Amino acid sequence: MTSNYDAEIYDVATPGELAGDVTWYRDLAVAARGAVLELGAGTGRITIELARAGVDVLAHDSDPGTLARLAVKLQSLDPAIRNRVTTLVADMQSFA
Repeated sequence: MTSNYDAEIYDVATPGELAGDVTWYRDLAVAARGAVLELGAGTGRITIELARAGVDVLAHDSDPGTLARLAVKLQSLDPAIRNRVTTLVADMQSFA
């Protein structure tokens, strides 16, 4: 499990867009016309962009530190965007 410190480093080390992945996920989610379960959401690199595009997201991660970092980011966003995101701390192998 990572710490909040590791989550901060992740944000610095990982650019916002990796070879168009955020755009690809956003376009796919918008086309699906429904809520999205994002496994391994981390600090919200993709989650936030999906929410900005009007998609409801259940952001799942096993690390509470990364989801805490996501929560901090969400606080600075418009409530309409922030309210589209729900977080879930759980292991991918056993959550229901």
